Amino acid sequence: MFTFFKELKEIRNICNDYQEFKKQVIAKQEVDDHFATTCINQLRNIQEMLFKQSVPVVKKAKANKVKKSKLTKVKQ
Repeated sequence: MFTFFKELKEIRNICNDYQEFKKQVIAKQEVDDHFATTCINQLRNIQEMLFKQSVPVVKKAKANKVKKSKLTKVKQ
């Protein structure tokens, strides 16, 4: 789970870095919009894929937490 959030943070940092780079390139009027859009879309697709992979893990963790809390209540 920690790896997912670490990768997600890295992807966000890459997107932010690329956005900053794109601003600098636009200022110099040397941007290739098609390439920039393609790169950003690919990064977003990767981010979405990682998020979708994490959803079952998060649901399972929440389910385990509920089971544990119910067991604790029964024991008391």
